[in-house]
Amino acid sequence: IFEDKVDEIAAGIQPGEAMTHRIADLMREKEFAIPSDDILDVDLFLIHRVMETRYGHAALLCALARRIGERAGWSSTICLHSGRFCLIDKDHILLNPAEGWQFGKLGAKERIHPCSRKDVLMAVLSQLFMVALVDGQLRDLHHFGSILTELNGKSLDALPFPLSAT
Repeated sequence: IFEDKVDEIAAGIQPGEAMTHRIADLMREKEFAIPSDDILDVDLFLIHRVMETRYGHAALLCALARRIGERAGWSSTICLHSGRFCLIDKDHILLNPAEGWQFGKLGAKERIHPCSRKDVLMAVLSQLFMVALVDGQLRDLHHFGSILTELNGKSLDALPFPLSAT
């Protein structure tokens, strides 16, 4: 179902038209946005909810825009720019979902950090860990803590009590 929705959105881009400005226009047209308030809400990380509400975390929206763009032949990399998840294309044009999908050429003195899949996954899992912590969801806290520590080659014992046994 998700792939069908991605294909449906990507159908709005004509072949050969998949440039950063067109992806930005499409994401604005489809009203995909980051909530203006800095909230911790699990719905911002659930793709089916993001597709329904059009609100999501920047990392998830970047992954979605990247996937849509790939369908139309656009290549990009998820990166961190000034602490925010963005996309950058092969021509060094930065696409920022946190600024209403603004785009522009990366300045010579500006720096980015290209993110691997693991980097994005770790960021999302860290946010979900925080949601569980704030909401007092101990089972989810344990679950996300286990995944995070495993991805870093550790066990839950590396975390402080009450997450570890000691």
